[in-house]
Amino acid sequence: MLPCLDRLSLHPAASIGEFYELSDTEAAELNANNGKDPLTFDRYPSNRPRGSDGATFRLFWNQSGGLNNPPGHRTDEEEEAAAADNGDARQYAVYDAKMLWDWHKTHPRDPYNTLVISREDWMELYEDYGNNGPIPNFVETLPSYQWPDFGPNTRWVKQAAALGGKWTWVAFDGDGAMRFKSKWRPTDEPPTNGLYFNGPKGDERKMRLEMRDRQTKHRVIKHYTGTRGHEYVRMQVVPSEGTKSYYDHNERLEKIALGDGEVHYFAYYPHKKESLIYKTEWPNGTILDRARPDRLRPRVLNAKRKVTFSDGSVQEYVGALNQERLIKLTFASGNFVEYEGNKGQERKVKYTRTSGEVAEYEGDRGEERLVKVTSPHGVVTEYEGPKGQELAKP
Repeated sequence: MLPCLDRLSLHPAASIGEFYELSDTEAAELNANNGKDPLTFDRYPSNRPRGSDGATFRLFWNQSGGLNNPPGHRTDEEEEAAAADNGDARQYAVYDAKMLWDWHKTHPRDPYNTLVISREDWMELYEDYGNNGPIPNFVETLPSYQWPDFGPNTRWVKQAAALGGKWTWVAFDGDGAMRFKSKWRPTDEPPTNGLYFNGPKGDERKMRLEMRDRQTKHRVIKHYTGTRGHEYVRMQVVPSEGTKSYYDHNERLEKIALGDGEVHYFAYYPHKKESLIYKTEWPNGTILDRARPDRLRPRVLNAKRKVTFSDGSVQEYVGALNQERLIKLTFASGNFVEYEGNKGQERKVKYTRTSGEVAEYEGDRGEERLVKVTSPHGVVTEYEGPKGQELAKP
């Protein structure tokens, strides 16, 4: 939901939010028609600079506007465009700074739920109100709207596209080594989005790519490894989800670590010509193992084979994918139960204790009745009667 236009200032501004002292005129405009601060529900105060009681802070709708060129490379026209959005003055909302901090210290999105606060704005508020406390993990996921800095002698070179009127900026450090190539601009993507390099001049290699996913719009960071000209994505991070994906040198998926602690391991299955999960680990300690690829049996896919629980008990399975049937349950004590029957109809047939005693059962699933017990010394006792009422035969 967009904020009400009559509660937004329409004055030209810098590219990102900041502590902002409202003039008497601006405060009067915002207070017209019963306007109020959306967090305090009080009238907007004027002349409240940073550090004063009731200091005000502003957040821009289009935080990346005017950031299509790095510092020192803006023309007069571009400086004017930085303060405009499709010909109209840029719009920003004004808040009580302390109340805005109280909101953003636990929320990445603004109070109107229209944008994600920038990392620079969050840290600006933290500096005044955070009391040097711990910085929450979500701050790492916030977008940055400052161009990357590679030292005082950074040199920026503009490269124009052959078609489309777009351009990119390439940064070189003081030794002439390439360090960064921006996304094609103009764009609404943060200026930090682009390809980063490391290594000496003439031997630079890809280090990471920061980008925005076209479908989900989430920030994505791809980390490269490998020698120059042979780099490949080793890890991909989606900070907003806490997800990390790992790949081998063939760019085949090896592992996904989810934000909640769940981890999936993958292997390449030639018959399906894709990577499938062969192992899953949950935060509670449960582990699911699946069939690994087998060159002798290429059509065998990742069927469930074993589930290990945090208490030490283990379930074992056989059968093709989606037809797996339970054949054995081993307890942490070492006692184990054996089963027979198709998936969903497995019935208990034998219970073996670590002492060597073996109990045998007959009957359908849920109705298994004890029919024989063999002691560790080989003594056999037979039983008769329905489940729960078994009696030893005379």
